[in-house]
Amino acid sequence: MPTRPPPEWLPSITQVEFIIDEEAFIQIANHCFDFEGTYLLRHPAPVGPPIAARIKVGKAIGIGSLWDVYQAKIYLTSSKNPQADCFDVIVKYTSCMDFDGDRYFSDDASNVMDRKSALKAVKNDHEFYTMHLSDLQGTVIPVHYGTFIEPQLQVCCMILEDVGTPIGKTTSLGFIDDQDK
Repeated sequence: MPTRPPPEWLPSITQVEFIIDEEAFIQIANHCFDFEGTYLLRHPAPVGPPIAARIKVGKAIGIGSLWDVYQAKIYLTSSKNPQADCFDVIVKYTSCMDFDGDRYFSDDASNVMDRKSALKAVKNDHEFYTMHLSDLQGTVIPVHYGTFIEPQLQVCCMILEDVGTPIGKTTSLGFIDDQDK
């Protein structure tokens, strides 16, 4: 679990902008993370004044069929001291434009994803966290701080609580290897 509680503004942000940590740039560039400076909007659209935050993306910690997962730091765009005001998070990122019918879920080549199905899968993940897993957040699973989408580029991210070091390697089905149980 995090060492300190999240800032009160974190659940209220309406848009995020990405910046890339220089140390992580090469690894991220290899995974098509090419939208630095683009604002992503909260899904579903919020009511109220815009609250912008920046996400400084760091080390990649997982690559999947839909999401790539990164360690990151988030802070308000208006922050006078981003170093002091930042908070560690996990960012799940995907670019639906990269899905041209040649990527697929799991190891099943018949389960091909195109742009439309990738965006649908992102929205399904969001719904699952917010509707079906809301009671488990913060105790059994990480807290979901929001899902953000840039509609024209179909770039999506999900911001989650950083709960520390992964427990071990997982198989393609997501099960924990026996030696890590």
